[in-house]
Amino acid sequence: MESKKRKIFIQVSGGILGGVLLGVIGWYKMAIYGANYGCFKTIDSFFGSAGYESCGPFGLYVGFIVGAMLGIMIVNKITKK
Repeated sequence: MESKKRKIFIQVSGGILGGVLLGVIGWYKMAIYGANYGCFKTIDSFFGSAGYESCGPFGLYVGFIVGAMLGIMIVNKITKK
């Protein structure tokens, strides 16, 4: 029973760490992209702003979701070995 709790804790920690890391990287990269080239019309209309103000949060959300999934998958691979 204790190892199951430990495994869940490690998975959650990996998901949080991966989500935060890729979220910040995604926010930074997309904010730079939005400032230089503008953002996509659908993203602009969704966030109600233009340029880096809409691309930054979009990159943050996508980066957090992808980072959380990757963090959990990487932790699972490491703990199985």
